[in-house]
Order: sequence, then structure tokens, then C-alpha cells
Amino acid sequence: MNLTVRRPRGLEDRDRIELKAEEPGSSRPTTFTRHDRSHIPLKQFLRSGDNILLLTPAVAVEGGGTPRGQDPFESLGRAISYRHAGVKHVPYTARNGITSTHIGFVKTATVVLFIVSGRPDPGQIDQIDLAREVQQCCRSIPLVLIVPEIVSEVTGDFSTVLQVPDLIQENLGLVAEVLFAERS
Repeated sequence: MNLTVRRPRGLEDRDRIELKAEEPGSSRPTTFTRHDRSHIPLKQFLRSGDNILLLTPAVAVEGGGTPRGQDPFESLGRAISYRHAGVKHVPYTARNGITSTHIGFVKTATVVLFIVSGRPDPGQIDQIDLAREVQQCCRSIPLVLIVPEIVSEVTGDFSTVLQVPDLIQENLGLVAEVLFAERS
């Protein structure tokens, strides 16, 4: 499926990003564009009691297999927690970016998974810049950046970048498999 990312109308949704899925044209792989082998598979260094922080954009969804009103990344959190019990799923918003609350969660994490939903709309914060903020706070904590194909180039010194064709439920399920090396 192809995703279009646009900002919805309405004051209460100013800080949300909207994902709209269209029918698939072809099946494309989930691939690492950068891969620090000390970060993946996650199971190689996670121990019981360790926390995985899943930072996701607050999004409004149309299509993509997610029921209306449900967080589209909830299934990813569940798929990861099936493999490792300590998962904290914390959304960030385009309006507020990364706050002290997010930083508090980062400091307690063993690994941070940062989801980017797409390129920024005009006047909107670039989610890659938000990922850089998180990276500054977690120098000793592995950060895995997960981006859709629409984000063609990721600049900066992110050591592990996983690119998915788009952020539909099927692909998010595969992300958990790839992170835990159940699929390559």
C-alpha cells in the first residue's frame, strides 16, 4: 500500500499527522539501510526486566488495516511485547515534539525504537529532527529509526535505520520479526 501523509483540518487535530493508505501496487521488502549489528537482533542484548521504548507519532488513520480511533502502532507494540515483555509505547506530537516526559522514558530504556511516519508538511516539525533530539539524550542507548519508503534519505549519524514500504499493519508486523531476527 502507498501512504500519503497530510495534516488534518481542525484545531483539536493540529498536532496530529494523517495517514491515508491506498491499494498496493507491488510488494516491497522491509530492509535495513544502515545496520549496527550490535543493535539487531534485539534479543541478543535484551534481558528480562529491560525496557524497549516505542516512540511513535500521534496519527489519524484512514485505511491501512487499522480500525478508526485505534492507534495504528498499537499492533506493533503488541507484536514486540509478544517477544519481550517490557515495552513502553509513548506517542509524540507534531505540535509538542519531544518533551521532558519523553526524555524521562528514554532514560529508563534499554533500546529506543523511533517511528517516523513521513516527510513533514510545510511548517511542521521534521520527525527526523525529533529523532535527533532523542539520539542526543540516549548516546549510550541503542536507537533504531524506522521509516517508510517515502522518507528516501535519512541524514545524520543514525547507526540503525529500518525502512519499510509503508506503515500498514502487515508491514508493522514484519518489523517486529525483523527486529528480533525472525525474518531477514
